[in-house]
Amino acid sequence: MPAQTNRHIPVLIVGAGPTGLTMAATLTKYGVPVRIVDKKPNLSRFTKATNLMQRSQEVLYALNLLEGMNDIGGFMCRLMVHSYGKCFGPLTMRLNETPFKDVILCGQHNFEAVIAKALELRGISIEFNTELKHLQQIPNSVVATLQGSGTTEEIQCDYVIGCDGATGVTRTFTKYDFEPKKTGVSIRQIDCKLKWRRLSTMDQLWLFYFKNGFATVVPLPGGIHRILTIEPKDCMPERNPTLEEMQTRIREVTTDDSVVLSDPEWFSYTDLSMGIASGLRDGRIILTGDVGNPILPNGGQGMNTGISDAFNLGWKLASTLKHGAPDVLIDTYEQERHTLRTKLQNTQYFSLKYTTLVTPKWMQALLCWLGEPLIRWGGEYKMAQAFSQLTINTRESPLTLERMGTKGLRAGDRALNADISKDTETAQIYELIYAGGWTLLAFTGTKEINCHALIKAINTFGRADLSRYVVSTHSQIASTVPILYDLDEVAHRTYQVKKPTLYLVRPDGYVGARISPTDVGRLSQYARRWIPQGALSLAFQN
Repeated sequence: MPAQTNRHIPVLIVGAGPTGLTMAATLTKYGVPVRIVDKKPNLSRFTKATNLMQRSQEVLYALNLLEGMNDIGGFMCRLMVHSYGKCFGPLTMRLNETPFKDVILCGQHNFEAVIAKALELRGISIEFNTELKHLQQIPNSVVATLQGSGTTEEIQCDYVIGCDGATGVTRTFTKYDFEPKKTGVSIRQIDCKLKWRRLSTMDQLWLFYFKNGFATVVPLPGGIHRILTIEPKDCMPERNPTLEEMQTRIREVTTDDSVVLSDPEWFSYTDLSMGIASGLRDGRIILTGDVGNPILPNGGQGMNTGISDAFNLGWKLASTLKHGAPDVLIDTYEQERHTLRTKLQNTQYFSLKYTTLVTPKWMQALLCWLGEPLIRWGGEYKMAQAFSQLTINTRESPLTLERMGTKGLRAGDRALNADISKDTETAQIYELIYAGGWTLLAFTGTKEINCHALIKAINTFGRADLSRYVVSTHSQIASTVPILYDLDEVAHRTYQVKKPTLYLVRPDGYVGARISPTDVGRLSQYARRWIPQGALSLAFQN
């Protein structure tokens, strides 16, 4: 059937998994029209990914979607680790530097259902049974050929965002196509009911290390558990496991013969692959989530990385499409996220290699001997932080301006929450910085009581289209800019601020610039380069 040419659409999203749905939710929140297509017939009914880390919860909070996840999930605050027969747990997964302290165990299918429902309320329906067949870049746009329901159509788009997973086709139409390499390691999984003599709670996740592999037991909503093992490929048949095989293996690796599995809902077997595209942006085709880098399963980072990809890219696309921000703003997505992916892949493969492919006896003995002391001497909290994705920074990004040294919360770091007083009511900094646009926080400092220079700097900056606030440790201060009172220095201590400091926070909650009020001219130059006039109208739509 000949192709039908339809109207222009600003953004075509290919793939309706967690990454694509988050991308659609972000762009539509900014008022950018999208189409989202997927070759699947419907949303998945199976769990697949299981957990929402703390940074992902911050993203969903910003998108007004977190409440739906809280309603369907459970909160995991600790990790029980058994290492080669020795118990190290429980280890904390609860973090204090965010309001969302625990990991949410909800399942990918529940996540997708919540986001899809929110999109429907905005008039966006996922176009299932619709496959991307071809992409052709032409001046200032991309022509996409879609096939579905017996028809073929061509649409013209400003941008095409590939969110179609590790086996997706979007990257094949870019110069960054690659073939993932097998790791020699396989994963087999089952979602089922579990009875055993251990705790029956969603507060805890179990991790068992054994010779040349590890197993995980994850409690999920509805009384279901995810049971998985990761081992060298030749340790298991190349097919989906049976209920009996999984029960036998979990009994072996946990040395617990009380394990009884029943009522299976989903089976999976996968030879794990790895690889990373050499770039994430090819003109007007941009890769996000697993399509640019099949993320290994250890650490539960895959779905969460895709969510953050979408949030990072979404505001940059909206700023460019709606307000004429420079095209190089979109380039910073690749610069910030590609480096992260490279580091993540290296760390994950190192961990995978030395717990599955090469696990010498001396290493097992060393882990049993030193593992628990190292964890108790600070490694426990750092491990939780690493899993949470809260410590990811953009310090090396061209979008980052740091002029205050290396102490305290720096430019490129994730902005932190703190309680402050707005008029006479308690409020939180997160409520202000996650309203959608850029935010200027002017801290008065705790040592100097003369705030005239700070107020002058804010007025000199002169961007009334930005959300601007003075964070003051003084009860008597005159300002035409709204004042957030911090008389007990809660926010100042959280940000480790002692002298007057300006923080310019990006729409995704990262600090774009940190600068002294006496250097405000550089901040104005930064704003002229990166922030188009009317930035406040970039704020989220209802």
